Amino acid sequence: MLKRFQIIQGVGTFSNFRSPNSGIDLSRNTILYANNGYGKSTIATILKSAHVNDAQKIIARQTLTAQQTPIEQQIVIKVENGTIVFQNNEWSYNPAAIKPEILVFDQQYVFDNLFVEKVESDHKKNIHKIIIGHEGVQISEDLTIAKASEKSLKQTLDERKKELNGKLTKSGRRDYLTISDSEESAVIAELQEIENKLQISREKDELSGLIKFSTLSSMGWDFSEVSDVAKINLQSIHEDARVLFNKHIQSHLKNPDTAEGFIRQGLEQLVDHCPFCGQSLEGADALIRTYQELFDQAHNQAVEKITGLRNTWANWDPSADIFRVKGVYDQCNLSLQKVDARLALNISNKVPHIDFDGFQQRSLDVKGQIVDALSKKEENLNQEIDLQFLIDFEKEKEELNQQISNTNKMYQNAAQSAKERLEGIDTQSVQALESRKGQLSELRKRFSQEEKSWCAEYQQLESDLQAASSSCRELTDRLSAYSVEIFRTYQQGINKVLDDLGVGFRIGNLIEQVDNRAKQPFAEFQIIINGLSVTLQEKDDCPCFQNTLSEGEKNTLSFAFFVTHLKQKGDLSNTIVVFDDPLSSMDDNRRKITADIIGNLSQETKQMVVLTHKSDFLLLLYDKLESSQVLSLKKDNLNGSSIVQFDIESERKGEQQKRVEKLIRYQDEDFCEAKSIQGDIRPCLEASLRFKYFRYLNGVSTLGKICDVLQVQNKLDIDLLSDLRNLNEISSPVHHGDHDIDPIREMDRSELLPYVRKTLDVLERI
Repeated sequence: MLKRFQIIQGVGTFSNFRSPNSGIDLSRNTILYANNGYGKSTIATILKSAHVNDAQKIIARQTLTAQQTPIEQQIVIKVENGTIVFQNNEWSYNPAAIKPEILVFDQQYVFDNLFVEKVESDHKKNIHKIIIGHEGVQISEDLTIAKASEKSLKQTLDERKKELNGKLTKSGRRDYLTISDSEESAVIAELQEIENKLQISREKDELSGLIKFSTLSSMGWDFSEVSDVAKINLQSIHEDARVLFNKHIQSHLKNPDTAEGFIRQGLEQLVDHCPFCGQSLEGADALIRTYQELFDQAHNQAVEKITGLRNTWANWDPSADIFRVKGVYDQCNLSLQKVDARLALNISNKVPHIDFDGFQQRSLDVKGQIVDALSKKEENLNQEIDLQFLIDFEKEKEELNQQISNTNKMYQNAAQSAKERLEGIDTQSVQALESRKGQLSELRKRFSQEEKSWCAEYQQLESDLQAASSSCRELTDRLSAYSVEIFRTYQQGINKVLDDLGVGFRIGNLIEQVDNRAKQPFAEFQIIINGLSVTLQEKDDCPCFQNTLSEGEKNTLSFAFFVTHLKQKGDLSNTIVVFDDPLSSMDDNRRKITADIIGNLSQETKQMVVLTHKSDFLLLLYDKLESSQVLSLKKDNLNGSSIVQFDIESERKGEQQKRVEKLIRYQDEDFCEAKSIQGDIRPCLEASLRFKYFRYLNGVSTLGKICDVLQVQNKLDIDLLSDLRNLNEISSPVHHGDHDIDPIREMDRSELLPYVRKTLDVLERI
């Protein structure tokens, strides 16, 4: 019997586990509870490896450090009559120790015995592996290899067949694989003749589309409105008011250029005192009227016109127009180059080079200058604008348009020249010539060394596939004969376990059939689901094992095989049975009956070890297994996983009970942070209210909203409701994490204690 894991070092999550001096011993029935990733599967692997003396299972789980440096592996297991040690990559057994018989059910067992490969039409062989002995395992493994080889060869040959069909079609020869080398010279001669006939026709068909040159559009941008606006000034609006205005701003303002906007804004704020100095405006009536006259409707309309024009040019995108023309220009040049190469027109090198990129950058600069000039004019109508840049750009635009015009003429001339060159070319049946050329080209490839090798490999694949199929038939016959007797032995026991588990399927009669497609016999048993027989083999749309049973049901079937195998052994008094997360292999709704089955088996075995991550299943097992010891796995950064005692009684308590006990304890002793207790108040009250008033809450979970609903329903008296809302306020900040902005702060113990007492009182009143 396994007594203690004394050392586990460098294996999986166990980087450096040492059992404490007092020891954490395994009992006859031991439950090991831990979250996934903490080392349960590692424990199961260690026990399997020790049983079959397979060091590779341990080596494969080598623990690595952060620097990817392996940790030296060492395992010491104390058994009732000695020790089992793994060191220097091998197992050793104390002379006094007898190598224990350990049978492990885990996910790997499911894979190895039922789902080694994907569930396919040949899945029956994997069912056999569950119950067959050494001979059957060897046959099954050989068959798996043979079928994999057959499948691979068939897949490869199928792919090659697709290639061959293409070659047959393209070459026009059904005897492609056996064509003689003596035909090569005749194929080359005919191919050259066809190529000569195609040359002229090919040029005419292709070039007729290339010479349809598109016309380049000119740049039609109109800047006249900008010139018109530049002529606007205050003199043209109100000449008389301008004299007094200019005189005043020259005498009183530091920057005359910005005076207009400045004065206009001041007039908008005018009441009866100067908005700038606060003095009375008595005596300034004439000057004010002049300013007002200056900024009348005509002035505002002029400003609005400039503003609108500035916005228009600000949204102007010259790049779009330029890129559009450049795209046509580039495409036409490319087509012209192809025409030149075919017809030798010597035109493409004469096409003017148009610097679209430079012109695009220049247009963007001009756009900015226009917007800047209009902005200045908008600020001061009397501002003079220098439009020389626009005059210069107009010249550049006209030069570009002239280049575009010249290029269009050259395209037209090129098209006419090409058309004249093509007019004398005779039209022939291009389709027929190209078809024959393709056949001859494919035939010519046939005489290359690469293609000769391809044909030889194809013929060898056919021979190899025939041999592999023959081997599969022979091995299938052997396995079928062997499996008949084996399944007859196990069928009844398997169905008993399936019935106990309450699943909706069972194993039917074992029958011998012939696979008409594969032309080979096989032994098959049926799955009966709700009284309907289904086959393990996929047959069109008929119900079958792979499309009828869920993953949980398939795994349950492997569990039934394992349990039946144990019972067929008879005497289990010297057998250690290990279940690694059995519910991970089955539906959760079968956890009680699974615990019953394990509990019954434990009465016959030398020792039962169950590893699980499900707390509810743990409690069921603890009640079923007599005198069971419960251990747990914990993990830290220093030593990795370690084995510790587990507090089963604490696990039995619900979260609400734990919170209430925590509040009661806090009244008497300061055993934890006040923040932790403050945070427990609200969920404690929420849980009690949700339990009592679940009919009225309809999914409402937070304390504040619960109070709102129950207040509307008139389920709480005023005092109780007031206490609940007060407790919600002092507890909420802890949950919301908003201490920096919420006026309620964390409390110390002296502040919190009255609220703890109040909470306990409210719990009794709910």
